[in-house]
Amino acid sequence: GSLSENILTNLHVDSRQRVWIGTDTNGLNRLDTDTGLITRYFDPEHGLETVTDVYESGTGALWLATFSGLVRFDPDSGAAELFDRTAGLANDGVVSILPDEQQHLWLSTGFGLSRFDPLSREFLNYDTQDGLPDNEIRFARMRMSGGRLYFGGAENLLSFNPANFPAS
Repeated sequence: GSLSENILTNLHVDSRQRVWIGTDTNGLNRLDTDTGLITRYFDPEHGLETVTDVYESGTGALWLATFSGLVRFDPDSGAAELFDRTAGLANDGVVSILPDEQQHLWLSTGFGLSRFDPLSREFLNYDTQDGLPDNEIRFARMRMSGGRLYFGGAENLLSFNPANFPAS
């Protein structure tokens, strides 16, 4: 098979050496590098449509940043679970994911940052009222040794240590 579309947004190699390919409008693809076989995952009802970032947790689950929200994807069963604004996310347009040292997921969105706790499944949201320089946080992101997180905004570079961030 072929890719679900030609506009690719993300490439990720998981711990089992499978290549995951996010697309602009047609979900997620898995490339088996041994056989060349491509498996497509497209489920707009559960957020598998525009996939902008992929993060693999220690349990092997894939967390997907999508324009529908945050998606927990089981790579073995193909099951997807969507966490969106109704679940407490700041904005459904999630563009990137960074884990902190406590395994919280920091999500850049079109309206600030959201911190997601995968165990409690709760969100904490931060915007300009909490001191962010801008609410529109973009794709650029990285985590430094020592735990410091960096996110690129529309006109800013946001840098912080999650351990020093307010918990509410």
